[in-house]
Amino acid sequence: TSLDGGPFQPVGFDDGGNFMFSTAVLGGGEGNGPRMVMMRATDAAGNVSAIESVTYVIDTVPPEGSLSLDPASDTGELGDNTTSLASVTINGTTEPNITATLLSDSRETVSHSNGDFSFSAVPLSAGVNTIEVKLTDAAGNSSIESIEVAREPDPIVLREDDNFTVVAEFPI
Repeated sequence: TSLDGGPFQPVGFDDGGNFMFSTAVLGGGEGNGPRMVMMRATDAAGNVSAIESVTYVIDTVPPEGSLSLDPASDTGELGDNTTSLASVTINGTTEPNITATLLSDSRETVSHSNGDFSFSAVPLSAGVNTIEVKLTDAAGNSSIESIEVAREPDPIVLREDDNFTVVAEFPI
């Protein structure tokens, strides 16, 4: 067995004819990226088979991304992540074909070929809300991205016929 074009190393078999090896046995394989394992068999008489190869990719890096408040949901100064809306749209960007999970309600979507994704109708409470999205790639690596969105409290409206008292305090 050979890893990434390195020298062939012997591999033992069990009673059922199965074998298993680690990349450390083959002298390498650390890091992420494409890999190729080549195998050949040699019988007791010294006859050598043709080389069979398998290619695969090692991926241990979690996806990165970013979140933003959709401009149509940003009712404050554009880009200040402040809104008066009770529900908003959160936009995200990551790698293509990444599963994005909105942690508040477990909704999932998959990023488009350009890495973009979004969640609409994300509910907000009055005050600062932390929105978290888990990004998971095909290899199962994941990361959590977050954004804080402030929802302005609903205004208090008093009508002329309401029975209310105004109390004001002034320093003496």
